[in-house]
Amino acid sequence: MKESTAIRLLEEFKPLKIDGKSATSIWAIYVADTHPIRNSRTKDPTFDNSEGKTRWSIHTQVVHLSVKTPNGWFNKKSYGKIDGAYSIMVNAAKTISSPLEAKWRDLFEKKNLKDKDNESKKKDKELDELCNKYAFAIVSSLDYNLFLTARKDNTKAKPLLDAINSIASEIREDVLSKKDVAAERFSIVKNRIPIGLMFMSEKSVFTWEEEIYGKIHTIEMKSLGGNCMTLNIGSTNSVIIPTHEYSQSYDFKKRSGDAFLQAVICYDEKSGNIMGSVKNIFTTEKNSRGGLTVSKIWCDVTKKLGMERWIADYVTEGGNKFIQALVKNGRVKVLAIHGSKYILSC
Repeated sequence: MKESTAIRLLEEFKPLKIDGKSATSIWAIYVADTHPIRNSRTKDPTFDNSEGKTRWSIHTQVVHLSVKTPNGWFNKKSYGKIDGAYSIMVNAAKTISSPLEAKWRDLFEKKNLKDKDNESKKKDKELDELCNKYAFAIVSSLDYNLFLTARKDNTKAKPLLDAINSIASEIREDVLSKKDVAAERFSIVKNRIPIGLMFMSEKSVFTWEEEIYGKIHTIEMKSLGGNCMTLNIGSTNSVIIPTHEYSQSYDFKKRSGDAFLQAVICYDEKSGNIMGSVKNIFTTEKNSRGGLTVSKIWCDVTKKLGMERWIADYVTEGGNKFIQALVKNGRVKVLAIHGSKYILSC
């Protein structure tokens, strides 16, 4: 840094907290030393060197140093704008041996300590939110009727909240150490289905694996918002026979199971009932038994959640044959058919 630039910086900026606006000004003075050409065609302050081969760009949060290549500008290095501005002021004071160096260093250190404290608080908050999310789901899996009743009856809500807070504290260390809380707490076989996902924000997901009917199956439950959640059971690794119209793609590589079933489960506020609809069942030609197994698992879920009937949506010709096989085996009953929509019971 030139002495003249250092003197100008120390004259214009006193040892005070640097905000976004002052950081932009500090960077502009600093980079103009070596990159005097101000580019007026860009939205953010941009400075090019005399040869037009390197460029400084000052943005809202970061500052980029770019080099020109035959294919355009390439970002060589990036700096945090405010942190970088503090470093510039420290170096400016150091360049001319100013006693202000100690003050600028002190300000920078205090800023870093505050950033670390804020980051720690942010992580603690995120951990609390994750623990509360797990706890809410765990409580919902222990007693379905009590959980659903407490949502509407304020007199029963306090014990529910106390249980959520207690479990959140109990599992904190497990969540922090990244233990598989879902696998430990949720289960279709043990009737521990986290129905609370229906009432969580979208994108909340719990995944675990468990042995059902002698086979390891991946179970994935995902909130959809609007009192609904998706239930995905199993996997498939070869050519599939879709029983429903299939319009989505799935990554089956990390899933376990010989077949795949996807259903949507919703809670109806008016009736107080849990309802379900099967969207997809995939099985292989060589292992149609896998399709029967995931269907049996689905029936277990419907019974445990008190669903007397459920819907199969957009059933294809192959799907109709599959349903008829289930009927023949005594697995399901067809209650009604409306076009490609079947109303069934297990």
